[in-house]
Amino acid sequence: MRELKHTIKKGKKNYFNIKMDNYKKFNQLKQRWIEETKFYSSISEIVMHPAYQSIIGMGEIAIPFIIQEMAVRPNHWFGALKSITGEDPVSFDERGQMDKMTYVWLRWWLDKEEGKKDLDIKKCNKDDCNRIFITLKYYRECEGWLTCPYCGGKQFAEGYM
Repeated sequence: MRELKHTIKKGKKNYFNIKMDNYKKFNQLKQRWIEETKFYSSISEIVMHPAYQSIIGMGEIAIPFIIQEMAVRPNHWFGALKSITGEDPVSFDERGQMDKMTYVWLRWWLDKEEGKKDLDIKKCNKDDCNRIFITLKYYRECEGWLTCPYCGGKQFAEGYM
C-alpha cells in the first residue's frame, strides 16, 4: 500500500499514516490467525489463538478493521468485538447464526457516530453484480480504487453513497 507522503507533517505522523500502520498490523495478525486456525474445529481454540488475542490487544483501533472484515468475509469476530467494546448487541435468539450476528454487529457500528465517519456503503457498478458492500473511508482515500468483495470488479472510489 502506498502512503500519502505529501501529507506528512514535519516530525509528526499524520492521521492516514497512523491508520495505514494499524491496518497493516491488523492485516498481518488476521492473515496469521486465519492461516493457523483454518483446520481448528473448536471455537475456543480459534479465539484463544495468539494472533486473535493480539488483535483484541489493539483495542478500539481494531474495530473498523474488524467491521470491514466482517462485512466481506464473516468469521468469528464477535468475541473480539465484545471484548473490545464491552457491548453485545446480539440477542439470545440470534446466537449461533453467523449471518444474523454479523448483520447485527454491522448495524451496531453504522449506528455509532464513529461508524458514520469511518465506513461507507457502496454499490458495485458492474451490471451483473450490483451488490452493496461496506468500505473504510480512509482506505478508499489512500488507495483510490475499490474492489467489490463479491465479483472482484474494480471501480474508482469517487461517487460513493
